[in-house]
Amino acid sequence: MRLLFWYSGEHAEMPQEEARAVFQAHGFTFDVVGDRPRFQVVDTDALGVDVDAIVRRLGLTHDVSSHLFDGVLDERAVAEAADLCCFATGIRFAVRAERLGEGGGLRRTEVERRVGEALGARRTVNLKRPEVVVRAFLDGERVWVGQRLWDRDPKETAQRHPKERPEFSPVSLQPKLARALVNLARVPSGGVVYDPFCGTGGVLLEAASMGLRVVGSDLDEAMVRACRTNLEHFGLGALDLFPADAGIAAKELARRGLPAIDAVVSDLPYGRSAYAGKEPLERLYERAFQTMAQCVRPGGFVVAGVPTEAAARRIPSELASVALFKVPVHRSLTRHFALLRRPPA
Repeated sequence: MRLLFWYSGEHAEMPQEEARAVFQAHGFTFDVVGDRPRFQVVDTDALGVDVDAIVRRLGLTHDVSSHLFDGVLDERAVAEAADLCCFATGIRFAVRAERLGEGGGLRRTEVERRVGEALGARRTVNLKRPEVVVRAFLDGERVWVGQRLWDRDPKETAQRHPKERPEFSPVSLQPKLARALVNLARVPSGGVVYDPFCGTGGVLLEAASMGLRVVGSDLDEAMVRACRTNLEHFGLGALDLFPADAGIAAKELARRGLPAIDAVVSDLPYGRSAYAGKEPLERLYERAFQTMAQCVRPGGFVVAGVPTEAAARRIPSELASVALFKVPVHRSLTRHFALLRRPPA
């Protein structure tokens, strides 16, 4: 199956890697055959019903379409290509176009008109109440056309915004980003996600909302209570939530008889306001990475947020570095998210 991905613009690489990770987590291929800023053409062995379930997990993708046709944007060529594509007849549809990259050429409205006319035989263009949205991506003289399968509803994650939760923390990750971090960890359907610095539950809320099983702990017992309150508020639960220092978390997980941890995803404390007891943050990070290596199953992934690239490099030998993503938060703060993996046994 060939798919067209139109990504959000929050980050240059993370949305693409998130999409790849989710497909791999479900055991499907993700082969990029076309790559432009914010846009990729992907071949996958996933079927339509699988794709529908997979893409709903995405946090940093704008929409996903199934490929209909592509080619030079010539009136005759587009019409011929449209005649050959598998696009249902007797439906109401609308075309929405995007330009890939900078430069002159046709306006989006002109692209929408040409594609709409090419697909219009035995179908009805209806801009106000379409049954189907057709996506057209203009790349120079070439156009990629697809039928939209899914688009991200901003209200879905906005309802879990930190300010909308009963227990609020100003340092919580935005839901879209927290969701992407969970997905980067390649957690399979029904897998277990553990956050040893759960705070008020930003990461766990997103993981649980995707149907994943979650475990959380925090040094501050008040944060554990707040995390539980937030999960319950949204009708979500956890396998276990408990107060614990990061250094003993692995032993505590074992003592509680919890299932194997598929991924550890956490935004570690930083700054003067961080609650880390009296311990220097550098030492805390070292202990935290060691604990993460002990907690996650062989072959599992770790995603950890730290304030500097140097801190992200302070990983134990039991973890292998896969990627590092820099995410600007505001003018004076850039978060670094390290994607790590414990080698398979």
